[in-house]
Amino acid sequence: MLTSYSHFKEHQLVGSCEEYYYIGYLNGGMELSGLADSTGVILPAGDWSTPYWWHAWYHTYSQQLRTELRIVYNSFRKLNIVTGLEYRSSHIQGTYVVSMEENPEETSSALGIDGGNHFFSRDFGFFTQVSYHPFDFMNIVAGGRIDNNRTRITGGYGTQINPKVALILTPHDFIIKVIYSEAFMDASYWTKYGTTPGRLLSNPTLQPEKIRNKELSIGWKINDFLFAEAVAYHANYEGAVGTKEVTFVNDDGETIATTQHQPIGSLKIQGIQSRVNFKYNNYSAYANYTFTNPYKLEEDEKIRIGDIASHQINFGVNALFFRRLNINLRMNWVGAKPTGENTTISSNPLNEIDMYYTLNGAITYTVYKRISLQLSVFNILNREYFHPGVRSANGGYYASQMPQNERSFMGKLIIEL
Repeated sequence: MLTSYSHFKEHQLVGSCEEYYYIGYLNGGMELSGLADSTGVILPAGDWSTPYWWHAWYHTYSQQLRTELRIVYNSFRKLNIVTGLEYRSSHIQGTYVVSMEENPEETSSALGIDGGNHFFSRDFGFFTQVSYHPFDFMNIVAGGRIDNNRTRITGGYGTQINPKVALILTPHDFIIKVIYSEAFMDASYWTKYGTTPGRLLSNPTLQPEKIRNKELSIGWKINDFLFAEAVAYHANYEGAVGTKEVTFVNDDGETIATTQHQPIGSLKIQGIQSRVNFKYNNYSAYANYTFTNPYKLEEDEKIRIGDIASHQINFGVNALFFRRLNINLRMNWVGAKPTGENTTISSNPLNEIDMYYTLNGAITYTVYKRISLQLSVFNILNREYFHPGVRSANGGYYASQMPQNERSFMGKLIIEL
């Protein structure tokens, strides 16, 4: 079987997109030295350096053409082969075009990026996978992918090779999988070339992150109504990109302290995922539990990755009455998320983001054949809870934690064509 798939896409942030930042003493945007003169004498309130609002407009525009050709060959009873090619031609903007006036694509000054702010990129990929069934209860899978990238003339990450192997056993009512796979993730153009008031130094030579993952899963069909599964995994990330404090000398010869995106070391993430599914006639339920143990290794130091909860539990039930009325109820429980000292979010003044749970539900009524009305309620108990703050989440310029939505309702008219 031969299949071909192509698509063209545009991405843009129009010039009317604007942003406000408050620069003042309360949020750390201005230094306390602005309250005193050169001798340290506190100035009268009217003579302080004045806080202000920083107001800017943003613009970005990128294009990409992607095409993929895939061949599936399964003429042999025990052998299945999938192979294909992928090609992408991209014209990507590096950093935002920013102006203090509206329509920055017309009013912004030069960005100072060598060769301009748009980058031509060519990506070529070849992938193949072979699946072999030596026995009815055994399946052996081996494959891989080769990617090559060139940006402009001499840029790009070059060639990446990523293999994958798996052994799948299905004795009786069990499904056992052993998987090893590799992958990579290239930094975005904004990560390489973008700058902000707090990150003045770009890093065009950032290399892709490399991921190696080992996984073992066991599934058990207990009976016709109940299925359970548990998965254990260990993922190793090399060259993970993060923000580091650096200094550089500007065109005026001044030494400037700022930040830059750089490889920050390796990440090791271990975890367990488990789920149970139940279905009987018009009733179904599910429950799942996730344990995550994420760490960053830097100079032989083991640091807990912040903003990720170690424990999460989800539960849901669904019931259909009279073939028209469907009632769904879901509960999500998220454990505490470590932050602050001894984590990768060390600038956050909080030691953790508190655990929380939410209850959500939906009622759907089929009015006529494929026409339905649905009412959804989120955070039914109207609980106050928080997610980690944005970016560095330092409690000053960026909030240390962000409040989430209170109880909310959504109505839908659903028409299936």
